[in-house]
Amino acid sequence: MAESTRRILLAEDDRFLRKAAETALKRQGLTVLPAVDGEEALRVARAETPDVVKVPIDPKNWDIITDAMANVPTPLGTAGSAHLQGIDFAGKTGSAQTISNQLKAKLVHGKTDYKDNAWFVGVTPRRNPEVVVAVLFEGGEHGQFAARIAAQVIKAYVEKQRRLPNKVAQKDNKVDVGALWNTPNDDDGIRAGHFELPIPKKAVQLATAAPGVN
Repeated sequence: MAESTRRILLAEDDRFLRKAAETALKRQGLTVLPAVDGEEALRVARAETPDVVKVPIDPKNWDIITDAMANVPTPLGTAGSAHLQGIDFAGKTGSAQTISNQLKAKLVHGKTDYKDNAWFVGVTPRRNPEVVVAVLFEGGEHGQFAARIAAQVIKAYVEKQRRLPNKVAQKDNKVDVGALWNTPNDDDGIRAGHFELPIPKKAVQLATAAPGVN
């Protein structure tokens, strides 16, 4: 079977991450069979029989994925209430059933006695993370609630690091800046890019007043 006709199953409940991954996979010449959860993924797998495909991760695709993960703890993602202002915080929400939904529906107190577990894995920063936090919130139902817990750990770590003396961008005197965007007429959906800013080797004199003000 030709590589361009191979089909790959993509199961992802976050629409933002699903679109980013789908875009990256299509660029590899693959036909994507999307699913929003595990149950739909099983139905698609039985009906479509996707191919077994080994997909190399191109660095550019990894940038797209991690940039999309940085949008998870924002109003655009599934954990907006876990947003940390001024902190490069990225992650992935999830939930895990404790029993099947069919069995839960049959039980009198199924929904209250067998709530889904909430999961979240977060990192900072999104590129070459310094710390990874995984949270399992038993009975939490939705990943956003586990994300709130992880956010407090990430916040405590970052604030502690900022209190310590450090030397920024001393290795190559450059800072990497990333961006993620889309346009209404963009067929590819999500685009990403990054650029580098040089850091002056000599200290820049700070302004003491606005121009024309003594």
